[in-house]
Amino acid sequence: ISHAIDFAARTHSDRYRKGSRVPCLVHPLNAAKTLIEYGCPGAVVVAGILPDATEDTSVTIAEIGKKFGEKFAGSEPVKSGARENRKSRTAEFLKTASTDVRILSCADKPDNVKS
Repeated sequence: ISHAIDFAARTHSDRYRKGSRVPCLVHPLNAAKTLIEYGCPGAVVVAGILPDATEDTSVTIAEIGKKFGEKFAGSEPVKSGARENRKSRTAEFLKTASTDVRILSCADKPDNVKS
């Protein structure tokens, strides 16, 4: 977990949440806090810290896989298309996703709703 936090801190340095002065690092840390509070295993917490690195920075999925293992690499984030289409694709994906992925998604949402 500490390694993932350090990695996220380095990749998110000098970046802020859209339209605010809140550092981007706060979001993955909030997700990690939620996952820890719900008793998720370390691997799930790490998976909750890493996704924004590929969404918000130049870090690639391959880099995540190399540093943390392929199970943490996930898939390419949905960055393009209309907001409704992205949300619809996410909803469809979550219908068949594992419990861990669903928990990760839930831990990620509160900060996103606020921004």
